Amino acid sequence: MSRRFVVAAVLAAGLLAVPGAPGRAQNPGGDAPRKPVGVTPDPALLKIVSTLHNQKITGFEGDLSATTLSDILNFLSKRYDLPFIIMTEEFRNEPNPNIADARPKLAASRLDGLTVYRFLTTVLGSVGAVPMVRNDHIEIVPRDAALREVGLPVPPRTDDSGPPVGPINPPLVNVVVEERPLPAVLTELARVYDVNVVVEARVQQNLKGVVVTERLLNVPADTALELLAGQAGLSVVRKGNTFRVTAGSGN
Repeated sequence: MSRRFVVAAVLAAGLLAVPGAPGRAQNPGGDAPRKPVGVTPDPALLKIVSTLHNQKITGFEGDLSATTLSDILNFLSKRYDLPFIIMTEEFRNEPNPNIADARPKLAASRLDGLTVYRFLTTVLGSVGAVPMVRNDHIEIVPRDAALREVGLPVPPRTDDSGPPVGPINPPLVNVVVEERPLPAVLTELARVYDVNVVVEARVQQNLKGVVVTERLLNVPADTALELLAGQAGLSVVRKGNTFRVTAGSGN
């Protein structure tokens, strides 16, 4: 049975699909970076992720807790040219079955200055929803559905209160870059997703000259960091809420 959905923005016809294979880095630790071999991300996908990461919220007026999710997504769609689809069928058995009419359980003194990503995940997290970046749009799905899709454990529901709200931890990250230095990619990932990343001094030289073309969508932060560090022959060890990039097995 096909899923019913609400379209929060009109998707332009003819958008190209992005091939599935990720890119790979070249010249780890070398002096002169070479063009990486891999699949170049589609411009539509690059634009979506760049907007989420770098654009700041401006011009949102009114009471956030009195605004429906549909109206919030329409605001984001018009102001930042982001296409959204709410997967309403997947919310049918959720505490908020009419998710498009749900109102965020939030009180904010100031919204200007938040990145679009931070604003969107905070709003959706308050109603048990998660944004999932696709090739040419952003899908809004229940938190549990997102966890199942990425292979993370789904917490049991012990009563009728529904699934836990708030962001997934570690967060689901999107790394969509074309010929960018790996250190810059790690820095952006840490900035956007509030992830603590420490690169040991003894391996910093390994990152120099590593250029990546990569497409990772909705990947747990620890997995994304492991994949990225691995392109420089390094590994990642998690210590509490900090990820340490180190050599070898990380011992």
